[in-house]
Amino acid sequence: MKLQHFTIIFLIIILPFSIICRSTMTNYSLMLKDQVRLNNVVDAATQDALDMLVELNDEFQMLFFDERFDITQALAKESVKSFFQTLAINFNMPYIPGSTESYFSMYIPAIVIIGYDGFFIYSVDDSVTAGYAYQMSPKIPYAYYDSDTGTIVHFTLGNYVSLFTNNMLYQGEISCDYDEEAKLKYDEFYIAFGNDKNATLENLPELTTDMSTILYALKDVNPAFVPDFLIAGSESAGAIPFRRDYGSGDDEPSEFNKIRRNTIISVIKETLQQEINEHETYAKQLGSVYHFELPEIANDEWVNSINDISVMSFIQGMPIGTNQYYDNYALSGSRIIQTDYIYGTVDKYYHSSVCDTVIDFVRDGVGANVDNIFINRVQAAEAGYYPCNDCHP
Repeated sequence: MKLQHFTIIFLIIILPFSIICRSTMTNYSLMLKDQVRLNNVVDAATQDALDMLVELNDEFQMLFFDERFDITQALAKESVKSFFQTLAINFNMPYIPGSTESYFSMYIPAIVIIGYDGFFIYSVDDSVTAGYAYQMSPKIPYAYYDSDTGTIVHFTLGNYVSLFTNNMLYQGEISCDYDEEAKLKYDEFYIAFGNDKNATLENLPELTTDMSTILYALKDVNPAFVPDFLIAGSESAGAIPFRRDYGSGDDEPSEFNKIRRNTIISVIKETLQQEINEHETYAKQLGSVYHFELPEIANDEWVNSINDISVMSFIQGMPIGTNQYYDNYALSGSRIIQTDYIYGTVDKYYHSSVCDTVIDFVRDGVGANVDNIFINRVQAAEAGYYPCNDCHP
């Protein structure tokens, strides 16, 4: 057989494969390009949604004077509106309220606004008269039920808790360990009510929002009123300092922070799973063949997502390339709630949490002669403390 014949046979066999491979590589390249572009778009839209939350609040007032960052349903709606406005801009289309949301509705099963004391979820709902439409949920609390005591605890992103026990609602921030300091505060009220424990306990919700004092009173009246993990510094809470949270290297967090974070993550995950499952029913009615499900999110990312006010968005089932679908989520977190406490030492100086003078105390609750903890510099100065010359808080 002549060489020309071999050449022709080679071309007949190889050329189709070459064309197919080239086409596949081209499609794969276009798919990757679309994926990168969509990643950037979703990240930008999610960040803009978070920025809107911050912009509509006076951040300076909140941080400096310890005003809580309260996300209302109306504010959550404005945040989501900003999300869709950014999507519209990046898809070269005008933003038309309602219409833009409907255009993307098949591909966005949920947007979550994680607030201080609860979260909102924006998803397609069929409860409206006109059929399926996006709806903003009411605020969903981070609720935990303690089966041992029958106590219902509403957690927050910080140490502020709402506690329903003894047929009463108690609210406040756990500001100090379950120790002599809490006892002294409790004793002041106890003496004022004629050494009547029950009368003191009944009136405490109107007198103080110091949960450490309230917990001490509850424990004094009846230990069955209080879950062990809420008693900071007690024997039942173990040797781990109450203040220790995740992010302390290899150190194990306190039982309070374990349960608090696990509760918040579980409530959000369960709600998301339900909404995404319901979204698949809606998407199939529009002709989608994509299977919607909650993405696998690493535990570290979940922990980071509830460090502070944040926004999570999910985009799934959007066609990219050939027979490929975009499936991703974006998370943007702020630094609103988790501001550093100010630590006062016996020498009448106050320090930030990263100061070498107090770092062991911040992490483990030991070391340093810390005699006071303040929300901000104003409180420290009013109490007669001076700024540290090393850390310049």
